[in-house]
Amino acid sequence: MTSFPPPAKPLRAVAFDMDGTLASSEDVYLHVGHETLRRRGKAFEDDLRHAMMGRPAASALQVMIDWHELDDTVEGLAAESEELFWRFAGQELAPLPGVTEMFDWLDQHQIRRGIATSGSRVYASRILELIGLAGRFEFAITADDVQHGKPNPEPYLLAAERLGVEPEEMLVVEDYAVGAQSAVAAGAYTVAAPNHHTASHEFVGVAFVAKTMADARIRQALLGAT
Repeated sequence: MTSFPPPAKPLRAVAFDMDGTLASSEDVYLHVGHETLRRRGKAFEDDLRHAMMGRPAASALQVMIDWHELDDTVEGLAAESEELFWRFAGQELAPLPGVTEMFDWLDQHQIRRGIATSGSRVYASRILELIGLAGRFEFAITADDVQHGKPNPEPYLLAAERLGVEPEEMLVVEDYAVGAQSAVAAGAYTVAAPNHHTASHEFVGVAFVAKTMADARIRQALLGAT
């Protein structure tokens, strides 16, 4: 197993991104993006998808509008995308590999945890319910709780505050570069766990890149919290 740098301080808590880290929602978004633009005779290119990924919903939709010079408003696209998302999510959404087992391990070792997502509170609550994680964390920091979303460090600084630890005492797991940038800037011990949508991202400043949440190095890094 590849070695990894030790944390500057013993880790006492963990914060997770949600979309693409805990939930397979990026697969659902891919389906939504293709269908939304198919209706307009446009393509949902990989470059556009990566430009939208990790942003708050309104910002991501504005990227789509600007990219293809659409006549739609953000509000109109948001309503359409939401209807499509929940239609597809009922069939496609699932916890990513190793996630349920990770939360079982955190329960066993009594490690505190929270979630920091770019989605809204209503959205996050519904996603976490669908993948069976509702009630298995102390809080969720959402777009409704911050003035500056990722890549700004505010979400993870707030997560550390809610967990009652210094950022250096918190491990963060992120699947995409923008989120990892936020965690690194906050001073957290950051682990990248990319999925097949984000495997090509450059994760500058992270401690290591895990293949999945089942990577034993995540548990080893957290053992100081037990």
